[in-house]
Amino acid sequence: MTTPQQILVVEDHPIFRQGVVDLLSVEPDFQVVGAVGDAASALDLLEQVSPTLMIVDISLPDSNGFELVQAAKERFPLLFIVALSTHTKQNYVLRMLQAGATGYITKESAPDKLVEGIRAVGSGAMYIDGQLQQGMTDSLLRDVRNEPAPMKLTRREQEVLSLLVEGRNTKEIAELLDISPKTVEVHRTNLMKKLNLKNTIDLVRYALREGIIKADQWPFQD
Repeated sequence: MTTPQQILVVEDHPIFRQGVVDLLSVEPDFQVVGAVGDAASALDLLEQVSPTLMIVDISLPDSNGFELVQAAKERFPLLFIVALSTHTKQNYVLRMLQAGATGYITKESAPDKLVEGIRAVGSGAMYIDGQLQQGMTDSLLRDVRNEPAPMKLTRREQEVLSLLVEGRNTKEIAELLDISPKTVEVHRTNLMKKLNLKNTIDLVRYALREGIIKADQWPFQD
């Protein structure tokens, strides 16, 4: 039996926070291990309950989601993070991804999109609301124009990178390349170190610049 995703919810509005908890609690592969309304409590609870995934609102009373995500990833590099926010401007999405999140869902989305996004991120894929696709693509294209060309990759590293930015999760990549999931994670880690990148969005920028993917081929989730 698969171990449920251990989820921490960070949302400052009590009614909305409880709604997210109620939504996720009925899913058999999710287990909500905490729900708090500020960044300080979130960091304390991360130490206590060690969740595998954190859902974060950007607007918090004592900090902001960007700072919380960055601090959480520094302490817990393997923690999956999904942003859940009212903000739809591309700069908010990019800042969250740069901080270390690999999912971004708007609060206007249908409840099943949050469930879908958590499952995608928890499996090692990236999930962005479909309505944010065009703005994100345009911004990424602007960002890659003047970046220096980094070190070249091996054929296997290019294969793993291509599948990562296609939105494939660790298990899918392992099956497609006939390697173990652990080997996929090793390649992912080596890619980040070799290219001096910090997060998934940096990998996408590299792939765009090197022509591994084209802007209209980046498959954001709908």
